[in-house]
Amino acid sequence: MKQILKKLYHALPLWLRYRISFLAWWLTFMCQKINNTILPPVVAIKPATDSNHKLIFGYIGGIHKGTRFYLSEKIAGHNFILHDLGRHWVWRAHAILIKNHPDCVLVFNETFCPRLSSSSKTIKTRFKLPCWVDMHLDFPERIEENGNEQFKSILRKIKKNRLTYAIIEDQKEFDKFYYDLYRPFIKGRFTGSALVGEYARLKKQFLNGGLLLVKQFGEVLGGALFDIHRNSPRFRVMGIKDNNRDYVQLGVIGAFYYYLIMEMKKRGYHTIHLGGSRPFLRDGVTRFKISLGAQLDERNRNSCLNMTILKDTPGVWQFLAENPFMHMRGRQLRCAFFFRNKSDFSGRTRRKIEDGSRCPGTKGHDLFFQ
Repeated sequence: MKQILKKLYHALPLWLRYRISFLAWWLTFMCQKINNTILPPVVAIKPATDSNHKLIFGYIGGIHKGTRFYLSEKIAGHNFILHDLGRHWVWRAHAILIKNHPDCVLVFNETFCPRLSSSSKTIKTRFKLPCWVDMHLDFPERIEENGNEQFKSILRKIKKNRLTYAIIEDQKEFDKFYYDLYRPFIKGRFTGSALVGEYARLKKQFLNGGLLLVKQFGEVLGGALFDIHRNSPRFRVMGIKDNNRDYVQLGVIGAFYYYLIMEMKKRGYHTIHLGGSRPFLRDGVTRFKISLGAQLDERNRNSCLNMTILKDTPGVWQFLAENPFMHMRGRQLRCAFFFRNKSDFSGRTRRKIEDGSRCPGTKGHDLFFQ
């Protein structure tokens, strides 16, 4: 039967085959999307070891698996236990989760069901967190004299460790970058939350831009992929040789940003897009970009998660106090800060928040006290 259908398909005109192929792809895509939206998988995550402030939280949805793993490590630690509760109708997902894990204190939901959420008596507060926030950096007139301490630190490491760079546009070098630098770095550094870019997509970006390789005494320590999209340079991905942390300590990652900015300035550009970052202000990558002077793009086109706080436990407040985040309030992206007691909110803390410890580009901040 399969062979007969295959012969009938190839007997059709070429234009009709294209339409059938596109329709089949579209139907498959929509079925997967509907399946993850209407019948999302429900999981509960908890730490593998007991602690005084252990957190058990739930995650509803199956689209952003990398985000789920990222939150699991951030909240429950590197060693966590995942309890798969199967797929359930979206309007019953919360009830199933709480029934199986009554000590659950946080829920992240990729979909939103207002009727269920508003009728639940256990809900205290709800926030809408973007999965990613896009950032860009406007080039200073003179990086060495702009007063940015992060750039000064990067430049000191470059000079101390004699780091140099080269712009590569040879297609053969892209394969070396992808398989020897990029994939090992992403898989080694981000483990289960790693989002490894497809070869074909990154190759297309390479053809629209190039590679920046950072070297020491002629040896390649790492590389960064960039492209020119709509007449604007974009920092896409990076890789470190053998995922060697010693090369990071030498300042290779900082050198990517510094040399790429210098190269784009030579080409006449005035800004560079730095890609997506996590919404948590103390996330390492997000904090590094903010320290460079990066700010949020005006529009956030990324998907969002609904975070619901079910119980006001000490562990929840400890996590929230240690991890301020960006959230959507209406159409505005704001920062949320949590304090376990009012004595923690000193005048110095207020000044740090008001003077820009939040990410530039957000529309204010919200303060919460236990």
